[in-house]
Amino acid sequence: MHYIGIDIAKRFHYVGVRDQDGSPVGKAWRFDNNRGGFDGLAKRLRTLGCAPGDDSVVAMEATGSYWMSLYSYLADAGWRVAVVNPALVAAFRKADTMRRTKTDAVDCFLVAEYARFKRVRPSERDPEDEEGLKQLTRYRSWLVRERTALKNKVGDLVGRLFPELPKVFGGDLFAATPLALLKAYGTPARIARTDIRSLTKTVGEASRGAHGRERAELVKAAARDSVGITLAADALAFELGSAVGTLRHLDGEISKVEREIAERLGRTSGRWLETIPGVGPTYAAVIAGEIGDPSRFESPKKLIAYAGIDPVVKDSGDSTGGSHHMSKTGSPQLRWALIEAADSVRKHDPYFGDYYDKMVGENRKHHTVALSGVARKLAGLCLALMREGRAYEPRPSVQSSKSPGPGSPKPGGTATL
Repeated sequence: MHYIGIDIAKRFHYVGVRDQDGSPVGKAWRFDNNRGGFDGLAKRLRTLGCAPGDDSVVAMEATGSYWMSLYSYLADAGWRVAVVNPALVAAFRKADTMRRTKTDAVDCFLVAEYARFKRVRPSERDPEDEEGLKQLTRYRSWLVRERTALKNKVGDLVGRLFPELPKVFGGDLFAATPLALLKAYGTPARIARTDIRSLTKTVGEASRGAHGRERAELVKAAARDSVGITLAADALAFELGSAVGTLRHLDGEISKVEREIAERLGRTSGRWLETIPGVGPTYAAVIAGEIGDPSRFESPKKLIAYAGIDPVVKDSGDSTGGSHHMSKTGSPQLRWALIEAADSVRKHDPYFGDYYDKMVGENRKHHTVALSGVARKLAGLCLALMREGRAYEPRPSVQSSKSPGPGSPKPGGTATL
């Protein structure tokens, strides 16, 4: 049996092989991150006595997205491939040696030794829809960040050109009507010069009849009295119109992505997560996409560690009151979704609400500490629902079964985790 460690990089990778006793088999070598390099890797491994279908394990770090092509190539060819967490390999390096030596040639043998020492198992490739969910939810997150940045840009431009406009619409600058006015006219001077009938038509069409001449007159009055800057106003108006157009385009693209996510979510075990009160389609899709195949997590504890919401305690000497914090070493996307969903779930489901209230009340925990506890419980529930393919079934909570008394938590439901 051989352990084949691969250090992943962008343009090329390094590989080192150890036997089952840990002894290096030959020297490390480099191969290109392309089809020719992959073919060369497979050919050379065979000369060392390694072949697809035998007991050999290929271990590689999940570095960016550069490992995916090689993983697919080797898995399709029948190799047993394990994808390992780079943070765990880094921790193993510190435990293995105090030296700070770190080269690609050294690291590939280290990955092989980690796989041998930990007896890592081959990773199961995520089904198509689960992998698609992960990619699409991450893309949606990027689009939302871009939209937020663009909204900040629009808000800054409006603050310089027409600062009175948001107040006319109750502070909602990004409603359809103010955006339409900005796109059509740009500056207060142009709005002030526009005939009231044309302005009324623009307002009516944008609001689908919700606003009419009265709102148009308010806009026109605000434009006449505006203190917006006039220096380079036309250039700023052009920039503003372009930004508003891009913002509308992003809104449309986000809607299309969300429809695709919803369709894929309905074909996966992640659809059961929407049955948890407070977990909407966005949280469910992110959690399901990041988990992928639920069978790859032996226990909720493994999933909690993967999400990086496992507690870390630091004690020293005789001190037993060390600091507590989340490890934050796993998937940031999964961690975000679980924490955000936990804050929603504890408001909608009595079982999680009872737990949060007890942590904050009786145990005097800070909001974030209590919320991380809810997130850990939620992670276990999500894993159970996805594994068992079932909906969430509320049951009487432990707190509600006790005799009522002063400060007793409200009755609610629970679930078998």
